[in-house]
Amino acid sequence: MGKIAAAIDIGTNSVLLLVAEVAEGDIRRVLAEGECITRLGRGLQHAGALQPRAIEETVTAVCGFVTKAREMGAEEIHLVATSAAREAPNGAELAAELERSTGLAPRVLSGDEEAELTFLGVASGRPPGDKLLRVVDVGGGSTEFIQGRGRRILSKRSLKIGHVRLTERFLADDPPRSCQVVALMECVRQEVLEAGIGSRQESEELVGVGGTITTLAAIDQRLGSYEAARIEGHVLSIERVQTLRQQLQELPQSARARVVGLAPARAPVIVAGAAIFEAVMSALDFAELRVSTRGLRHGLLLAESGLPARGA
Repeated sequence: MGKIAAAIDIGTNSVLLLVAEVAEGDIRRVLAEGECITRLGRGLQHAGALQPRAIEETVTAVCGFVTKAREMGAEEIHLVATSAAREAPNGAELAAELERSTGLAPRVLSGDEEAELTFLGVASGRPPGDKLLRVVDVGGGSTEFIQGRGRRILSKRSLKIGHVRLTERFLADDPPRSCQVVALMECVRQEVLEAGIGSRQESEELVGVGGTITTLAAIDQRLGSYEAARIEGHVLSIERVQTLRQQLQELPQSARARVVGLAPARAPVIVAGAAIFEAVMSALDFAELRVSTRGLRHGLLLAESGLPARGA
């Protein structure tokens, strides 16, 4: 029998929990998962710092997840933070409040570390093999691009094109105007091309990670509640991503919040998230992607159990 461990991922848009039994470099059994959308990074682009209300709501969410993990017998709890925490000049304020409230000191990940752990998490849920994978993880503050075979990373890159960041930068109206969405997508394409992220190679598979793409998979299947078994492995064509994006952008936020499969708290940023995926697929010449429900928190538990993410 393995040990019970928990990973808490503090992102720009949401806080994620994973409690699982880990043994011999593998996640044997998932005991609990959770998501709380706190939008830690809201206002960061304009104010230049994390806002007090966002810090407070994030700390409250993390405290709740820490309590739940301890109640479930977690022997270890690993707390990490990503884009908003690493960029904000007052990120130390968040870290200090988290440590005071939970007794745990959060580790702020670099973009490269975030990419490595995300790829490890995705690769751990796939059947053995040496297929070439491109993993794209769209978050609130950044998007990670990782290419690899098996569990070996060939290349990785983190770009500042997250859905919270780009919503605040481009989508001023509700619903957003078409020209605003077009400008957002052109920005994404330019960032991807200027970063030198290569186009699809023969037999390469694209895997989408994060709350945006699992939400699009849920909307596509009209899932009234989150069903990981139906979302994992769901295939979305670029045409379908485009259709979903167009349908969502035509709705005001109040109507978007009522769309089946969409958590109301994700309504403010889902258009930007879908547009990022569409622009990335177009720029990299992928006709479809496969959705993964795994990600950074899974990779974190595996790395902390002694299985390293292997870089290029």
